[in-house]
Amino acid sequence: MFGGSLTLWHALPTRGNVYARFARGYKAGGFNIGANLPAGATTFETETLHNFELGWRHSVDDGSLTFDLALFAMRREDQQVPITEQLVANDPLSFVLYTANAARGRNHGVEGSLRWQPHKSFVADLRGAILETRYIGYRFGDRDLDGREQAHAPEYQFDLGFEYRQPRGFFARIDFAGLDDFHFDASHDERAPSRVLTHLKAGVSGTHWRAELWVRNLFDRYYAQRGFRFGLVPPDFVPARYVQAGDPRHLGVTVAYTFR
Repeated sequence: MFGGSLTLWHALPTRGNVYARFARGYKAGGFNIGANLPAGATTFETETLHNFELGWRHSVDDGSLTFDLALFAMRREDQQVPITEQLVANDPLSFVLYTANAARGRNHGVEGSLRWQPHKSFVADLRGAILETRYIGYRFGDRDLDGREQAHAPEYQFDLGFEYRQPRGFFARIDFAGLDDFHFDASHDERAPSRVLTHLKAGVSGTHWRAELWVRNLFDRYYAQRGFRFGLVPPDFVPARYVQAGDPRHLGVTVAYTFR
């Protein structure tokens, strides 16, 4: 197992730069724990990844607008894949979770951020990404996943935020966090629906301290972050969808003080 990166960086005549990067990374192999693992699933191999990235970063002279943009392409060999499987159709206790290897994987996309400050008291920022993923030459049992999207890989995601801050220390911020639908797993075709969550926070800050009230998932939207499919209910144990829900609306207060 070895990894590293090589980056070429060029400063532009204006306030910006461009770069190109090639990197190799890895995830160590290991073993799965469980008495009921299927044959050949006790160990999994090391995954290697090769990534090529092109990027551009720029800001206008007065600093009111800054942005960065990156395009990337990845190649994954012996891709590690989380698997959930019910080994016996009418026995829920035979449900197992383990890590296996796909033959290969391919990821490419674009990501970037934009920060706009038209006034010293107001800031708008946007972070987003578009992603395309595919399994290559991967079969799981009687399922042929060659060309299918990888699990937990939404095609787009974004975070749009607006912040107001007074010179006297009062501040308020609202964020809209969006995510496309995605496959839960390689062993079934259940998907999580797309979603947009709203987060708020407001407070007061001084030279050495900060106090804020925050609310996450303001509209209490129900969403699933993990999903499974197996037979649980007797007597027929018909396979059905089961999900792990994300956090509901919750709020809190944060107070911080910095000793200097």
